Amino acid sequence: MPIFFAIISGTFGTFSISNTIENSNVGFITTLILGGMALLSYEDYKFLIQNGISRNTYFKNQISSYGAIILIGAVIDELYYLAMHFFLNGTNFYQGCYSDFISNGFLNEIVGFCYHLLWLVAVVTSALAVGSFLSLFSKRVQRLIIICGFVAMIVLMGIVSSSISTIAVTWIDDFIKFILGYQGQRTVTPVYSMLFFFIWSVIMIGFSHIFYNRKQIKRV
Repeated sequence: MPIFFAIISGTFGTFSISNTIENSNVGFITTLILGGMALLSYEDYKFLIQNGISRNTYFKNQISSYGAIILIGAVIDELYYLAMHFFLNGTNFYQGCYSDFISNGFLNEIVGFCYHLLWLVAVVTSALAVGSFLSLFSKRVQRLIIICGFVAMIVLMGIVSSSISTIAVTWIDDFIKFILGYQGQRTVTPVYSMLFFFIWSVIMIGFSHIFYNRKQIKRV
């Protein structure tokens, strides 16, 4: 695919496989794939409920299945990063921000893996919550909710960006810096981010469970 885009864009002469691999954000791609899978859960629900599977059983199986998929995705991302780091001296988000968190490189790599794992869990559980919420409505209402939510997000981002220097929104900047572990002008600890991912995931699982229990099989 990168070669195809290089050909049609006229940049094939400067195309480099090593640079393409080094600049490929596999972790981001994994996040998009797993998040998209978690959003689309209604058809599986419909099939299983019609075959006598209870809501609680389905929900527990869904959580355990995505847990296994997340673990596999995180392992693949980690192996890709290690290969890229060994052969091309590449890096990832965690190492770019928190490479000095632990002086022992092996232990820091384990923490980095746990960081990415918790990030994927937070994204997937959020997608499950959103997907299970949307599945409570008809497809027409789902589209309306998505459009209205997208417009509201753009408006909110515009308001925040136009007022970023005011006291009213400086708390947002302070909160983000706190979560990212900023002290002074650099990030020093991933602990707050990891705690935030964990707490957020627990909350999203709770919401998902509530929405799953309210799901109904649509006639159309």
